[in-house]
Amino acid sequence: MSDNIPPTNGYRDVLVTFVNSPNPTRYRVYESMYDRAKDVFYNSDSKFRFIVAYEWYVTTKKDGIDYWVVADEKSYLNMENICSMRVIGRNNGR
Repeated sequence: MSDNIPPTNGYRDVLVTFVNSPNPTRYRVYESMYDRAKDVFYNSDSKFRFIVAYEWYVTTKKDGIDYWVVADEKSYLNMENICSMRVIGRNNGR
């Protein structure tokens, strides 16, 4: 199985606002990556600087309706470029 598959369990959907953009971007991150991001935000001595995320994008299906889908490609988010991260959905795998 490829490691380039977005999480379907144990994830958080988040809106990320970067320091260079006023518009938030929607991502799906593993629960462990969300915990890593919190560690960076609240612990200035954190050794982590990047988290792995999967960006959401809008696609139009044959029925003409736009749908949000999660990209298969990983994004590596530099925590130094993030000014806020807000949880908008979750699945804790239970």
